[in-house]
Amino acid sequence: MGKNKKDYQKEYCKKNKDRLLAYQKEWRKNNPDKVKISWDRYYQSRGRYWKRYKITKQQYEAKAKQQNGVCAICGCPQPETNKKTNKLTVDHNHKTGKVRGLLCTKCNLKLGCIEDAEFVKRAKIYLKCWQD
Repeated sequence: MGKNKKDYQKEYCKKNKDRLLAYQKEWRKNNPDKVKISWDRYYQSRGRYWKRYKITKQQYEAKAKQQNGVCAICGCPQPETNKKTNKLTVDHNHKTGKVRGLLCTKCNLKLGCIEDAEFVKRAKIYLKCWQD
């Protein structure tokens, strides 16, 4: 019994992973305008903000404008850490789903940690052990 197209592609990609990644990297380097258009189309077609946070792209842009394009916590523009989109991350309450603001990647990760009360408690104990 022969392989179907999907299995063949999966196997081909697995065998040629390094070559394919090098080709993709080179293509993105040589076609930055097409990459940006591609990402914009991807997010528009997928409804990125609506799917995850129940806000439209226009609401996201309005929130970014309200915050002057900077992180709501540290006040810095989105650093280079979010390479795919170079946009601020939507911060939301994980229990209610309500959007709070836009954060840089670093602040969003830190906030995620301090929202966990048990983590904060253990981190304080750990830091106290190392105080001079």
